[in-house]
Amino acid sequence: MAAAFRARLFILLAVTYAYFYEGGDPNQATRMFLTRSLVERHEPDITPYHRFTIDKSEFDGKFWCDKAPAVSMLATIPYATMNVVDRTLGFDRDSRVMQRIRLHMIVLVISAASGVIASIFVRRSLRLFGATPRLADLLTAGYALGTLAFPFSTVLFGHQTAAAMLAASFYFVVKTRQATLDGEASEENGPARLALLGALWGLVMTTEYPTGLLVACQGLYLLSADRRVRPVVRVLAWSAAGAFAPLVIHSAFLWWAFGSPFSLPYSHMAEPIFLAHVSTGVLGINLPSLVGLFGSFLSRYRGIFFFCPFLICTLVGLRSWIASGERRAELALCAAQIFAYVFFCAGYYAWDGGGSTGPRHLVPALPFFVIPIVWFARSKAGLRWTLLSLVPSVIIMLACTATRIELPEGDPWRANPLYEIIFATLARGEIAVNRADIYSLDPRGDASYNLGSLMGLTSVCSLLPLLAIWLAAYVPSGFVAWRRTRSA
Repeated sequence: MAAAFRARLFILLAVTYAYFYEGGDPNQATRMFLTRSLVERHEPDITPYHRFTIDKSEFDGKFWCDKAPAVSMLATIPYATMNVVDRTLGFDRDSRVMQRIRLHMIVLVISAASGVIASIFVRRSLRLFGATPRLADLLTAGYALGTLAFPFSTVLFGHQTAAAMLAASFYFVVKTRQATLDGEASEENGPARLALLGALWGLVMTTEYPTGLLVACQGLYLLSADRRVRPVVRVLAWSAAGAFAPLVIHSAFLWWAFGSPFSLPYSHMAEPIFLAHVSTGVLGINLPSLVGLFGSFLSRYRGIFFFCPFLICTLVGLRSWIASGERRAELALCAAQIFAYVFFCAGYYAWDGGGSTGPRHLVPALPFFVIPIVWFARSKAGLRWTLLSLVPSVIIMLACTATRIELPEGDPWRANPLYEIIFATLARGEIAVNRADIYSLDPRGDASYNLGSLMGLTSVCSLLPLLAIWLAAYVPSGFVAWRRTRSA
């Protein structure tokens, strides 16, 4: 019964993420065009399509995707598969319907699947740290629907894919270190597990370069289990073997594109304003700024605690975890990952993510914001406050996902896009209002949609089928549980 309940949760998360199609934006466009070039042109540049996006690099008279390439490379598999299907069934891949289906399916296979995978490993980590099954389910749902994991599982960005790999590597690295401390040789700390960790670390760094900070935290945590020379060399050797393939493929791509395995796409930005920013510090990363810290956490403009009040519980959870004296090494790892990414995001020139819901660059680290909440929510008072903060978080994330994720840039001290744009749009009875499209230079009225609107439903009524699916999945089992409690 419990296994069926968990499976139902993850299936419903996949359905929820797949329900929304956000339309286009420069970030998705540049990734999609690299995928298209690799599959159809067998070239690493996006020159034929560059006019459709401002997110691009320029080198040797050609234009290139300015993002880490792993997401675009992963997307070549579903893209090439759809090409085969189109040829077999005679579909016109350049028709409007097929254009939208292509991006929607790739988002489903890459980003929505990443959201579900991240949720699975968040739940496993929560159980590993003593959460009851019900509390683990609640906090997993909170992560999946009450944080930026929700909207960014519906777009072709790299953040949620990175979050999935980091959530998985976190779970595995904790299990591996524990097996090492117990002094037992098993699958948990064997060569295969170390190689898997290395592969995840290599792949995540080629998905989002700043995640190297989190990889370093996890690597140091694992090495601290046994500091003798031989075990350290063993860990380094097997994890390096696992990381070899993704890192070599990434280096080969850079060599193919820019003539050097160390020439990152960000160092060739085409837009002058972007190039000026990344020329400062380390590719645009400096020491944290006051506006970056305030804007990323407290502001109405992008603040993570404003958009996701559920994550305020992280602060209390860390305090409760410290007071408990439990699992200090894991506490240090979790806190180090949170603060390392806060340091990066608050010091990055584009800390606000440009046009974004919340500070999107924090998304890869969000699993580690949720895990400390276990220590707060296991008390009755803590659980009550967790639930109270989770409800508005889910509502806000649903409103943003259903309306538009690409919120315009503004004054970080005064702008309030949640009220001025999201809630104002809903008040007018509108939904899925993004008019940008990766295949068109002009705004389009059909650029974004949800599955309810494809059924002919309008405004917030288009969300009713999704609500009905959730209610049908959980209300009957909840009623049965209530009747059993009454009978007992």
